[in-house]
Amino acid sequence: MLNTFFSILRKFKNLFSIISSIYFQIKLQFSFYIFNKARKYLYNETKILRENGYIHLKKVIDKNLIQDLLKRYENEIFEEKNKKTSYYKFDIHLDTDQTQKFLSYLNKKNILNICKDYLGKIGILNCKINYQNENNCETDSMQPHHDTRGNDLKIYVWLSDYDIKSHPLYYLKKSHKNTKFFITYNHHRRKDISKEEMDKIYGDKGDVVIFDTHGWHSNVKIDTTERAVLELTVIPRNRMFKSFSDDENLLIKSI
Repeated sequence: MLNTFFSILRKFKNLFSIISSIYFQIKLQFSFYIFNKARKYLYNETKILRENGYIHLKKVIDKNLIQDLLKRYENEIFEEKNKKTSYYKFDIHLDTDQTQKFLSYLNKKNILNICKDYLGKIGILNCKINYQNENNCETDSMQPHHDTRGNDLKIYVWLSDYDIKSHPLYYLKKSHKNTKFFITYNHHRRKDISKEEMDKIYGDKGDVVIFDTHGWHSNVKIDTTERAVLELTVIPRNRMFKSFSDDENLLIKSI
């Protein structure tokens, strides 16, 4: 009798969690729609980002700054590259000084202003080197997916030279405008989106790509060369429109 009671209680608890999750997803997406409906963008770049879900800005970052960054972390990169692993990438988080240095530079180059124009008040969730090796991957983040925090932005600063054999950023143009709901992990993964349907974004050293993570992005990685980007996650922090990850303790910087 007692076991039956607890079993029913667990089912109600799970049902409540599902309903709560869907409610917050509806609230987040609806508030973003209202937020942008009446918004007049300051920059043409923001208009392109809003229309397509991403924007590719070429030759933004000084290559000397990138070389200094790679020189600063060359030991960590060397150690990670020489580890025996079947995983397709590794991450190296920047220290506070390097993070602030790059944020200041991105601010000077108007990149953070474009993000604020798109999201309003923002916070920086992480700043790391995302280094893809030559290993293949058809699961995890290397399949079409959307992130689960709503309309956040990611900034990719290309640290590698242009290479057609590297793995591009795949993005399904304008898919960030679609309403999406998820309950389980597989609900925000889609294996039915082919590479031919998606835009392929190949960067060159110093390029910046900004994309809305609510759109379908990424695809399987097979027979590719190495590729490195500096990755920053940018989240909204407005009173009525904020990310699931809006926690002051998690943020590197609030802007």
